Amino acid sequence: MLTVDGMKTLIGLLSIIAVELLELTFLHRTQPSAPAIEILHPQPYQIKRK
Repeated sequence: MLTVDGMKTLIGLLSIIAVELLELTFLHRTQPSAPAIEILHPQPYQIKRK
């Protein structure tokens, strides 16, 4: 079971993910032929690879 502090942390993380998904959805609808490298922020993916 999560504590209150754990739930606050989880909500914060999920909120960031939700905003990024909304941004991607909007960009896909307005610029469907744009390359993914121009839309996605490369830094989080570079950190994950290390």
